[in-house]
Amino acid sequence: MYGTTVLSMIDMVTDITMIFKYFESGRLGFAHATLACVSLNLVLQSIMTYAFHKGRPVWEQVKEQLIVWSLLKQGVIAYRYTTSTDRKADFTQAGVVVDAQTEMTATRLVEMVCEAVPGTVIQVAAVYHTKNDGAAIVSLISSILSASFLSVVISWEYDTGKDNRWDKKNFYGYVPVRPRWRKGVIFLAMFFLSFFNLAVRSLACVMYSLRGNSMVMGVLASEILLYFFVKKVLMRDNYYWVPLYGFFGEWVVGLFAEGLIKVLSDWTAVVHFRCPSEVGGLYWTFSLGLTIVIGITSVFQHQPEDQGGNLGEEDKSAVWSKDEIIMGMFLGCGGMALSFFLFMVSIKRNFVWTFFSLVTSNEYIQEYFTMEGGDDHKFVIFEKNEHKWRTFIGEEVKKWVNDNIEMWLEATPFWFDDVRRGSIPDWIFEDEAMRERVKGGVGEATATA
Repeated sequence: MYGTTVLSMIDMVTDITMIFKYFESGRLGFAHATLACVSLNLVLQSIMTYAFHKGRPVWEQVKEQLIVWSLLKQGVIAYRYTTSTDRKADFTQAGVVVDAQTEMTATRLVEMVCEAVPGTVIQVAAVYHTKNDGAAIVSLISSILSASFLSVVISWEYDTGKDNRWDKKNFYGYVPVRPRWRKGVIFLAMFFLSFFNLAVRSLACVMYSLRGNSMVMGVLASEILLYFFVKKVLMRDNYYWVPLYGFFGEWVVGLFAEGLIKVLSDWTAVVHFRCPSEVGGLYWTFSLGLTIVIGITSVFQHQPEDQGGNLGEEDKSAVWSKDEIIMGMFLGCGGMALSFFLFMVSIKRNFVWTFFSLVTSNEYIQEYFTMEGGDDHKFVIFEKNEHKWRTFIGEEVKKWVNDNIEMWLEATPFWFDDVRRGSIPDWIFEDEAMRERVKGGVGEATATA
């Protein structure tokens, strides 16, 4: 975890260094693009940090902002996560909206989508046009290493988490506890899968851009449209799992979140996103194959005359030859295939199906209630969007709550706290007096969540 943090901070420093270098050398396009990525990353992290800590005193909010703008956010959040005694605890009483793991994951995703991934594409373009530029090569290596390690660590932490393995035994747990060498093979396979996947897509993006930006936008837009057609039309997963409602929550935020997860999955092969509530098992695997097809197609449509463009004479002589590009692309695609094969033969056999599953997001969320488990496990369904389950098992859930609510109130199990009580929708209660009794001690904000 701390190694990943160091890589992220190094990536930020090298990107800032390259901004000055590009300005000095007059390569304003690369300078402005890199500056935009770094700035967007910091601005979004600043906004997200404010949203997560808005209930804390002003001086503590200022401290959090200083952490972001001093480039120390990744290190601080990693420390908080590793020293937290309860990583899934509710922090609302302390003025913090989310737990340490959620904030850390959100911070990593923002960095990946705003800086690491686009930074890799920018540096691949820079190396392609001036392949003897040592600084650009160093910056490229730091960007791709940072993105790949972030991808692996996100998936690793979710799969090895005890709570996750208990809540969803049929999805989490593909990393075996022993032997250790097998865990090492899985980690390396995930890392190189992400590494080669990002390298192939970045090089393909540069190759298509030589024919014009419209070619790049056309390929990327087609991929997103295909995904939403499969997700929304064929599989009828019309809503994201986050319990946000109304036009803004369900469509604006929901579609943005789904699109963001899709892009990160495509570019960095985050294994965790094979979850049916995100991209889905079969489509996640299909996307790997699509990456290879896009990569190979990009190099064969590339013609030597495309290399000229607006480059100076020095840059024209430095661009990679077509044979070098083809060799690099085939090495990247071969590395993806080999990494995926090693990963699949190293994980626990009973989890292989999750990479080819057609289980929908609706079905997956309903399993929290329908699968064998205790009441605390079933309660997780109230943390998900009602559209995913109410039509299908709403009456069954309603009967379960009303049959057991009296017992929970008397026994007061540890998991039946204010947050859980407040998450129960009002329509569940058959008796208004019981609703008032259950939610009477719950704060208004929690009760309406």
